[in-house]
Amino acid sequence: MIAARLYNQPCTINYWAPGPADAHNNQTDTWTSVDTVCAMQQRSRLEGGGDAELGVGIWGVWLHPDEQVPGPADQIVLNGETFHFHGYAWPAVDGRGVVDHIEATAWRAA
Repeated sequence: MIAARLYNQPCTINYWAPGPADAHNNQTDTWTSVDTVCAMQQRSRLEGGGDAELGVGIWGVWLHPDEQVPGPADQIVLNGETFHFHGYAWPAVDGRGVVDHIEATAWRAA
């Protein structure tokens, strides 16, 4: 698979890192936003049912191999919607052992 042909959706990746302690010695969060392009495709959708129905969509994410590999605390924003990475992303290698792209799974509750 040559994933570079699929990157056609502008997106923003928000990378999380622990920040310094505040005045009350509580850890703060730091976020770094990176604008890039990606490919995302919905894989499944689960419905909770009932009056308080909650749907969870599971999405496949493909990123350029030069991107920082997202972790489970990071987020991706596409078309104004925020998705959360599920676990760690991984570099996918081609038949020659060269990293072709980064794959990840993301979810969004609606």
